Amino acid sequence: MNPFLEETLKQNEINNVVPLSTGQLEFRGLGIAQFSPTKASEDTLIFSAGIHGNETAPIEILDQIIQDIVDGKLTPSVKTLFILGNSVAMKQGTRFVEHNLNRLFCGAFKEPRYAGSDEAKRAEELEQVVKEFVAGSNSGLVRHYDLHTAIRRSKKQRFAIYPFAPGRSLNQQELALLNAADVNTILLQQNLGTTFSSFTSREFDAQGFTVELGQVAGFGDNDLSKFTGIDHVLRQLLVGKSDLGHAEQVDQYQVAEEILNTGDHFQFHVPEDVWNFSDFEPGFCIWSDDQNRVVADDRERLIVFPNSKVPVGHRAGLLVEKINKS
Repeated sequence: MNPFLEETLKQNEINNVVPLSTGQLEFRGLGIAQFSPTKASEDTLIFSAGIHGNETAPIEILDQIIQDIVDGKLTPSVKTLFILGNSVAMKQGTRFVEHNLNRLFCGAFKEPRYAGSDEAKRAEELEQVVKEFVAGSNSGLVRHYDLHTAIRRSKKQRFAIYPFAPGRSLNQQELALLNAADVNTILLQQNLGTTFSSFTSREFDAQGFTVELGQVAGFGDNDLSKFTGIDHVLRQLLVGKSDLGHAEQVDQYQVAEEILNTGDHFQFHVPEDVWNFSDFEPGFCIWSDDQNRVVADDRERLIVFPNSKVPVGHRAGLLVEKINKS
């Protein structure tokens, strides 16, 4: 574990500048670092991890990249913001402390039910940090990879979620980058969300993704050799290389239904141990309440992110359907 992560877990803010041959690396507080190149780069990068504190592999990947920059083993050329999101939850080894940080962006932190919580304060802080970062950049492409690992096992080991943003479309180069990162499945959302990648997508027209890279494990328990694809792509982007991979190898799905906890009468009938991207036999009741009963039919719809233990109004799962052929 390197000093950046160590100090973040200790809740210590780092405020210093490391001069480099191609620019400078500035530590800007708790879990935030920014590389600024001497020669202005057209595009900008945002790499985030630890928005959920127990999703440790991506945190370790970013920490090692930053240490390699400090040690001169990696020479970046693209302006980049690095973020370790929920330091308190990271220290506790929990997904969050009071509220799911990845539901509090796009101004959702202002809602009264979240007021005063650590996660609400952090979401507001991160929005402001990103706004300042992008405002001080050129008018080129903004890429945001928000890196996660999933709570449960998945039939698709790695996949990305592409947030909906009005007027924005997914291009072939971004699909090729995901493929080069061994992320061979993407979900296209159809409605506005309040995740971190939704914020950057909506606010800055970023090519933003929530990237799921495997299953949750504790610090020191990750086999980072399983993450070489994403590590390679992040490093290539940092040195200005973005022509990677083959877009046609990525399977695309769209969200057919977002299942929300509707209240006291809501029942989510999906077993707790079901894997992501599982399907259902026709006739199986997926969820119900006092007014609705949603039953699987002959259409192939798969479940992603099933979680019955969410607050009222929050997402209990997604039903997705494939929109391209393998």
